[in-house]
Amino acid sequence: QGFAPGDACGWSIAEIIAHFVPWDEFILHDRLKEFWNNKALPQAPDVHEMNQQSAERARKEERSETIGRFIAVRTKLLQEMKKIEASRWATPFLIGQTELTLSSYFQGLIKHDLHHMEQVKQALSTERR
Repeated sequence: QGFAPGDACGWSIAEIIAHFVPWDEFILHDRLKEFWNNKALPQAPDVHEMNQQSAERARKEERSETIGRFIAVRTKLLQEMKKIEASRWATPFLIGQTELTLSSYFQGLIKHDLHHMEQVKQALSTERR
């Protein structure tokens, strides 16, 4: 699906948050628009390269900019998801050779988000000590 949870080991909170942005943009622009055209979806971009680029950007920009970019793209993604008809969530599609449904696809993304949420919580609890 394009996410490698191990990538973020040792990342700052800003780097973790920043890495959601290009993936949300990818889902928004390159996945959601293509789910229904009955063709196998292409594989995601190179995970490590995309994550590395987002981490580098987070190190250079203001924290408020990183957070603002994340909120903006995640809000757009959620707005588009709300437009999906209920019947579509169980419709199978292919990414490469892997058959998924929208429901299973987004369940995987939720697991990914929760994994990073735990990392952020741990980082915050470490900072407070």
